[in-house]
Amino acid sequence: MLFNHHDCAAYGGSGRFKDSIEEEIAFHREELLKARAIILTVFPLLTVDLYFIDCAGILEIIQPPQ
Repeated sequence: MLFNHHDCAAYGGSGRFKDSIEEEIAFHREELLKARAIILTVFPLLTVDLYFIDCAGILEIIQPPQ
């Protein structure tokens, strides 16, 4: 399981996305998909689930492209 979270200071916080949750989720979706791809090059049989979360819970379960 890989998680990125809303308002992450390591990525510049929500302000980086001009407080657009849609832009923030799209950015984190791409980052998580990149991380998944790297992991699968080393562990090709591993199942890697991707999530974007905030303090209230899961905002999006990210589905990799088929």
